[in-house]
Amino acid sequence: MKKNYDYIQFTNGYGNERPVFIAKYLGYSVANEDKTYSNGLVVKGEKIVIKFGEITEKRNI
Repeated sequence: MKKNYDYIQFTNGYGNERPVFIAKYLGYSVANEDKTYSNGLVVKGEKIVIKFGEITEKRNI
């Protein structure tokens, strides 16, 4: 079941004094992203990009 959100909260760390901001949520996208390292190792994975707009609230920043 897909959920729709209007805002998203970003938090860094733990406790009451941690920095927080809330922004308008504009959706997300998923893309395949393979990473090749200098030793030849290839790691296959996905990249998730969260899109957000105007920051509506900031705390402890």
